[in-house]
Amino acid sequence: MQLEILSNLRNLQPEITKQLSIMSIHYDVTKDLRYLQGVETKTKEVIINLLNFGKLSIKEIADLTKVELDIVISINNEINRK
Repeated sequence: MQLEILSNLRNLQPEITKQLSIMSIHYDVTKDLRYLQGVETKTKEVIINLLNFGKLSIKEIADLTKVELDIVISINNEINRK
């Protein structure tokens, strides 16, 4: 994991990823904190776009994005405060 992080800082990630795929080490990127933060950010962007689109209910947006209804309500309240 440290190698993955350091390689990204030095723009060596493609080469390191290639070498790691040859080795028997398995790194599950879906459990990586930065990956999860990126997914959360992207999901929030999608929710904001759907709310601004104005054609779907909050419940429909929650169902489509597979997040809790409270999260969509919170984001909607955040938008309306601006």
